[in-house]
Amino acid sequence: MADNKDVVRAAVDAVWNKGDLSQVETYYAPDYTFYTEGGGVQRGPDSMKEWSTTIHTAFPDINYHLDALYAEGEKVAARYSVTGTHTGDFRGMPPTGKAVNLTGHMILYVRDGKIIQGHGYWDTLGLLQQLGLVPAFGPPRA
Repeated sequence: MADNKDVVRAAVDAVWNKGDLSQVETYYAPDYTFYTEGGGVQRGPDSMKEWSTTIHTAFPDINYHLDALYAEGEKVAARYSVTGTHTGDFRGMPPTGKAVNLTGHMILYVRDGKIIQGHGYWDTLGLLQQLGLVPAFGPPRA
């Protein structure tokens, strides 16, 4: 059986960096549940296929880099960075052509070689600022 960190590494490479949707069921359990930073819940491998398609349509050159990976039992915690260029529609936002670089954290649970649950947080405000959709904050006024 693969080490839980190896499962997460392989899933990030295949599904998120390469956009290989044929690999989703290899790494995600049929009852997979993901809790998003906005309070949403995604269920099942098809939700991962939909999200990966959304991301790769908006940022075809997206690259996830695992900056740190820690595991204890079924739990795998990851700190990651993401780079990409916004050349496609993203959740109703037309392409800006701008490059983005942001960070995020995930806590995933892996059982029997499959990811069964996840909790994720990425820098949504930083993404919107880098795309020019939200102004960057300046220093406080005196």
